[in-house]
Amino acid sequence: MEEELARHLPKVVHSLRPGATRDDLDRLEAKIELSVPDEVRAYWQVHDGQVDPRSTTTLVGTQGLLSTEGIAEVWEIRTDVWRSVCDDVKDWWWPVLIPITDANGDGFCVHSESGAVYYHYHDDTLSDVLYPSVGRWFLAIAEALESGRFTIEHGAIWPIPPLDRPT
Repeated sequence: MEEELARHLPKVVHSLRPGATRDDLDRLEAKIELSVPDEVRAYWQVHDGQVDPRSTTTLVGTQGLLSTEGIAEVWEIRTDVWRSVCDDVKDWWWPVLIPITDANGDGFCVHSESGAVYYHYHDDTLSDVLYPSVGRWFLAIAEALESGRFTIEHGAIWPIPPLDRPT
């Protein structure tokens, strides 16, 4: 994916942080009390999110990749809101989800047990499974860039995958 990003969105490549250490990932797991899927751990060891995931240099739409610290912060906010206000709303948030992007409360997340990718809407229910894994989601972004199915607007990929979901 980085080759396609470098070709189409070099600012995004330059915004990627160095990889997280095993200690960073262990601290994340301790904070959220979940095991991070191996595939997600492997990616975050290459890049620990983006320097400023809420800037105008985002990966898809207004979605920036969260660092391990950002993941813990967003997980805690969503889980606290769910526990205090929405725990009777079954599909608003599941504490077994690990947020990997964020844009004003919305974002992609990975199921800690299955590794499947979902989308969390801050004012609606969770999406169905969008991709079976974070690797498949990243591959879909790379394929979309390579094939020209998406446009680059305001420094990011539009429309946001998975609006063009695999069948």
